[in-house]
Formats: sequence, structure tokens, C-alpha cells
Amino acid sequence: MLNTQEAYEVLKLKPGANRNEISRRFTILLKKFNSASSADSVPAGSSGPSDGAPVVIDGQTLEIVTEAYNLLMGYETSVPGVAQGQEKSQKINNFIYYYKYHILIGIIVLLILVFTIRGCVMRVPTDINMAFIGDYSFSDTSMFEKEIISRNTGIKAIGTDTISISGKPTSAQDYDLRMKIVAIFAAGDVDLFIVDQAWLDEYGPLGGLSPLEDLLNQAGIPLDDKRVIYVTPKISDPKDSSKTIDGEKRIYGFDVSDSPVFKNAGLTGNQFIFTVYNKIKHPDKVLEMLRTLAGK
Repeated sequence: MLNTQEAYEVLKLKPGANRNEISRRFTILLKKFNSASSADSVPAGSSGPSDGAPVVIDGQTLEIVTEAYNLLMGYETSVPGVAQGQEKSQKINNFIYYYKYHILIGIIVLLILVFTIRGCVMRVPTDINMAFIGDYSFSDTSMFEKEIISRNTGIKAIGTDTISISGKPTSAQDYDLRMKIVAIFAAGDVDLFIVDQAWLDEYGPLGGLSPLEDLLNQAGIPLDDKRVIYVTPKISDPKDSSKTIDGEKRIYGFDVSDSPVFKNAGLTGNQFIFTVYNKIKHPDKVLEMLRTLAGK
């Protein structure tokens, strides 16, 4: 059982090291342990596994290093007689902590596959695909689809999806919904989005959406229309690709909340903003949808 001073010594850190230093050192040691466990040659100062003996790095085993790390990070307290179930739970938590990005990427890839397979196998041919994303209480958009088709727009079949989400993620379900949004973007199957202001503020600057100036011009809508919404996108810093800077402020949203289509279809919400994916598959139908919702 280690005390705090011994934990610093095990990790070869000065007393009082901050959490970033502790985490960075632990990550370096984990890489050494992984290397020593799997490679034919082992790092200097370490011994590889032999006849079941534990790997030793800088005079310490992985168990001791992990105990030191957990103690300094406050993830567990070293109390005699800790239940084995608690110990297993802590190991699971540590695994999730260190591999959370791998797990997240895996889930997103799985969601992309699900959406792709669904699009190829289950969905009937559509003229346009769209998604409602925001603080909306409805899920059935069939009346909206009928309303659009009945207006002789040239659109005969619409594929729709609805993700009801609001504010910042506060639960596991919120995170699941956000991963679904990421999967929709990654699958590239949606032409346009109807969103609320909160969603546009959060996701608009991140890329994935297309500026609307050209589309508005084609629809005969002046760019100084009071319903246009500007967004400042984040772009890669040419001087440091690991950072982002503000890009050119442009029109990424058009408020169509006053369109009678939503009222007639029984769809309610604080705001309906028209915005489009940056790789539109059906540009002519997107234009017709904009004209219809804008009352042109």
C-alpha cells in the first residue's frame, strides 16, 4: 500500500506535480509496459515477461505504477479490505478513461454502417433527404411530407429523420443523440437540415454545412432579407494546423419559421431554420424546398 510520497517516487515525479504531468507520465509508462509485453526487444531499464513473471519498468510493475497513478489522481483510496468488486469496477473505469476516444470512434463507425445499410436496403427511393434537429417535440413528419408534395414542387418522395435534442449534453441519451448527428453527417445521406438556433450556434461553426448565398440568389431571395442568419465558421490555422481560427462570416441559415407548411403539418417548435449539407446530392430539389418554405 503506497502513500502519497511513495506514489510520486514510483512515477518519478516531483511532489506537487499537477494532474497533466501525472497523466502524461503514466501514459509514457503504459506505452513502455505495452512495448515490453509484446516486443521481442524491451525498453532500456525494463525486463520482459519470463515464466509468467510480471513486466518491470524502471524497477516497478504495472500494478504498482497504476496504484500510484490512481492515488495521485484521486481515482481510488488505498484502504485495506477493499472489495474485489470495487477493484474490478475501478479497472473498468480506468479502461474506459484511457480508451474513451477509441470506443467513441468505434460507436460512430458502427452508426455510420447502420445508416448506410438502412439507406441502401430499407429506404425507398427519395427525391430529397432531410433531418429535423433541435428542441422539437414531434417525431411524425408524414404530414409535412404530404404538405410539401401537395404543393406541386416536383418533389414526390421525401426521406426524413428527426432528432429531438436541446442544450448541452447532460445524459447518456444526449451523447447518443449527438453521435447519431455525427453519423448522419459522416454518412453524407442528408441534403438539408431544419434546425433551431441553439443547434446552428453549436454545430454551424464546425464545418459540414454549406453557405447559402448562391442558393438564395437562385431562389430569388435577397441576401439582405431579415431572415438570413450569419455564422462564423472555424477553420484550420494556416500557421498551426492543430489550432482553429475564425473564418469568413457568411450566411449558413435561413429562418423559415413563418412558413405555413409547418403549421399545416402540425409541427411545432420555437424556430425552424433552413440549412444545407456541404455535399448536396439533389440540388434542384433543395432549391424547390427552399422556395416552398420561403414562400417564393
